[in-house]
Amino acid sequence: MGVAETNSSSSSKHDAKRKRSTEGKNKDQSSKKKAEDSATKRAKSIEEADAVSAVSAEQVRVISAKEEFEKDMQISFKHSEDIAQALDTTNSDLLIQGFTHLREHLKICNQWGGNRSAEEGAEQRAHREQCQRVVYHWAENSEGFQAIESAWQQAHTNSIARLDGLIPGVVGGLLVCLDNAGTMKFGNRLIRMVLDKFLKSIYRSLNTARSTACASALQLLYQMVVFARGEHADE
Repeated sequence: MGVAETNSSSSSKHDAKRKRSTEGKNKDQSSKKKAEDSATKRAKSIEEADAVSAVSAEQVRVISAKEEFEKDMQISFKHSEDIAQALDTTNSDLLIQGFTHLREHLKICNQWGGNRSAEEGAEQRAHREQCQRVVYHWAENSEGFQAIESAWQQAHTNSIARLDGLIPGVVGGLLVCLDNAGTMKFGNRLIRMVLDKFLKSIYRSLNTARSTACASALQLLYQMVVFARGEHADE
C-alpha cells in the first residue's frame, strides 16, 4: 500500500512537471508569436508610412514643378519685340530691369541642358523652345546686339556698377542659347563685339571686390572659350 502511494505521488509530480513544461512551452510560443505579429505590424506600418511619404514627396515635386512652370510662363518674353523694347532705354533703372528680365528668360532657355533633358516634360520643352525662338528672332536683328553695346558703354561711362556686373552674365547666357548650328553666327558676332570693345570692362570686373561682377565676367570668358567647340579660344 505504501509502495502504491509512493508511485501515485511520483506520477502526480511527474504529471505536474510535464504540465508546467507544456504550459511554459505554450507561453513561450505565444510570446514568440506575439513578438512576430508585433514585428510584422511594425514592418507593415513602416512600409505604409514609406509609401505615404513617397506619394507625398511625388505630389510635392509635381506641385513644385507646376508652380515653377507657371512662374516661367509669367516671366518669359513672348515676342522678340518685347526684348528690344525692354532694352531700348537710357534710363539706368529700366536697363537694369530689362537685363534682369532677359537674364531670367535665358535661364529658361538654358535650364534643361545636359543630363537633365530626360526630366523635361513635353509642356516644359515646348515652352523652352518657344523662349529660344524669341531669342533667335531678336538676335537676327542687328539692332539687338547694338542695344547691349549701348547699355554696356553707358554702364562703363556712368559707373553703373549693378548694370556693369549684370550685362556680362546676360551675354554669357546668350552664348549658351546661341551655341548651335543654326544660330552660331549670331554668337560669333556677339563674341566679336565683346573682343573688340569690352575686354577692358571684363578685366576691370575681374579685379573688382564685387563678387557678383567678377563671377559674371568669369562666366562670360568661359562661354566665349567653349562656344562653337572652342573656335574663339585663341583669340
